[in-house]
Formats: sequence, structure tokens, C-alpha cells
Amino acid sequence: RMFFIPMVNPDGYRYNYQTNPSGGGMWRKNRRNNGGGEFGVDPNRNYAYQWGRDEEGSSSSTWSEVYRGPAPFSEPETQAVRDFLESGRRVELAFNYHTSGDLLLYSWSYEDGAYTPDDSLFDAYGAQLTSLNGYTYGTSPDVLYKVNGGSDDWMYGEQTTKPKILAFTPEVGHFGFWPPASQIIPQADENLEMNLWLAQLAGRSSTAQESPEMPPGTFALAPATPNPFRGGTRLAFTLPAGGAVELAVYDVLGRRVAVLADGPHAAGRHVVAFEAGALPAGVYVARLTTGGQTVSRPLTIVR
Repeated sequence: RMFFIPMVNPDGYRYNYQTNPSGGGMWRKNRRNNGGGEFGVDPNRNYAYQWGRDEEGSSSSTWSEVYRGPAPFSEPETQAVRDFLESGRRVELAFNYHTSGDLLLYSWSYEDGAYTPDDSLFDAYGAQLTSLNGYTYGTSPDVLYKVNGGSDDWMYGEQTTKPKILAFTPEVGHFGFWPPASQIIPQADENLEMNLWLAQLAGRSSTAQESPEMPPGTFALAPATPNPFRGGTRLAFTLPAGGAVELAVYDVLGRRVAVLADGPHAAGRHVVAFEAGALPAGVYVARLTTGGQTVSRPLTIVR
């Protein structure tokens, strides 16, 4: 399943629309009345994980564009996201869309030189997700700046009230926070393939555990075990009847990089090994074909 939250900051959006209906608005906060003529909390500084760690990744000043609010989850917008994800839904991956910069960011965001235990997986996914739109990928401090109290770090780092989520922030386009309306379709187009790849990866992250068992008498290809992997993995498939079979691995450009099975196979269950060798990190597709039927499974190589 896929879940969509169309907008996390509706009153900030509305304010930009009122002040700059043709684009160009730069208001990034909500419209909380902070008193003294100051308004707004930056929702992406209001999440609980590492909230208020320092004054560089967020600010305690109510006038600042990155004001973090009086307390973690003080804002109804971040409360809504928290409650949605802590309600028992099993979310594996997430995109938290922002503007701008032609970037794809991931955790950790709160400190220079800090990397998650899943950094190699983030890196492999980042390379794959940006392979067509050319966005620069990496941790926020590495490619942009430090953020504390951000959505990505909370989604990944909070693992008590909910499972961890491999969360990314696409920083879309290079026309500022509020691009002109003429850029809506072009910017959507440049992220279309990235969204499709995220959908393909869903359920294949390091948090997902799928059973390789398949009902007998079916044509099926089980998820690779392990997946993601570094050196090698195993794939199992079942055939309802004997016949010629091809099981091959393809890269994202559709090039065949390995053939794991090719020829006649009896009905039943078969297991083959796939050694990644010198193949670069990234996402691949294992495709099983027989008798005009085809089934595929994604593979992720990490280094």
C-alpha cells in the first residue's frame, strides 16, 4: 500500500498563495502567532528526534525562518504526521517533499559526519532514485546544511513508538520555495521516475522480512534472501509444470548482467545462487520467464 499526505503545511501554503499567487513567495513556516508581531514555526524543525540540539540546525528565536517552536511536536501539522505513523501502519520508505535545490537528502541530518547504520543502503537507494533526474544525493550536512528536529531523522530514528522508516527529502527544482506555476508540470515530470522507483523499492528495505515460501504448483519467484546484499544472495522459484526456464538479472537500463538459469527445469521448487561479483551498488531486477509467463523481483546490492 502507498499513503499520500498532499500537504503538511497548509496555512504556510495559503499565505504564500495570498502574497505571491504567481510564484516567488519564500514563507517556509506555518502561521502560528508567536506574539510580538512574529509568526510561524518551521514544521521541519519541530519533530522530536534531536529537537533543539543546537542553534545551527534550528533556532530558538521566534523571528527565525527555522524557528523550531516551543516544544517538539507543538504544531498540529507535525502532530498529524506523528499520529499517522504511530497508529500501527507499517511504513518502510518515505519521501518528504520540499523545494528547492535538485537534491535528495537522507539521515542523519543533525550533525556533520554522522551516518546511520543503514548508510550504505541509503547511498545505494539514493544512487538509484536519482539515476534519471540527476539530483545530488547524500546526507543533509554533506550536500546542504544541518537540520535538527527534521522529519527524516524522526522517521528513521524513532524506533520505539513505530518501526524505523528509510526517509528521504527530495528538494525539488531550482526556482526557490515557491516556483512559478509554469514549473508545476516540468518539476512533476522530473520526479516521476524517482517516485516509481520508490514504489518498486517499497517493502524491500532492510526493515522488511518476507517469507520465501511459495505454494506448491504455482509459477512464482520468491524474494531474494538476503536482500539487500553485498556478496551474494539466493533466489527460489516454483514451476507448476516442467519446461524451458530463463532466470536473468538486469540493471536499471535493461541490460542483462547475469543469467542464473537457462534451459529445461522440472516442475517444483528450485533454488539458485546469484554472486554479485564486481557489479556496482544499486537496484537490479531478477526476471523469471517460462512459457510466455514472466515474474520479476527487485534486488539491491550494497557496498
